[in-house]
Amino acid sequence: VYDNTESARKQFEKIIEKFKDSLCPPPYIDGGILASIGIKPGPLMGKILDELYRKQLNEEIRTREEAVEEGKRMRDSFITS
Repeated sequence: VYDNTESARKQFEKIIEKFKDSLCPPPYIDGGILASIGIKPGPLMGKILDELYRKQLNEEIRTREEAVEEGKRMRDSFITS
């Protein structure tokens, strides 16, 4: 029984390793990029990062460039509201 359990565990780990980036991909942008477009560190930056990542996971944003552009739009909408 141990050999089968150990073998199954190793196979499971290989599957997780293979698909981990598609299950939980790294964000396209980070706080440093948002800072470079004029968003100061703080709650607003966190809110924008969270929303950008949600849009990325929902495939509403498909590239780093799209994420930066959306970040600029969000920055402008928060500043003017």
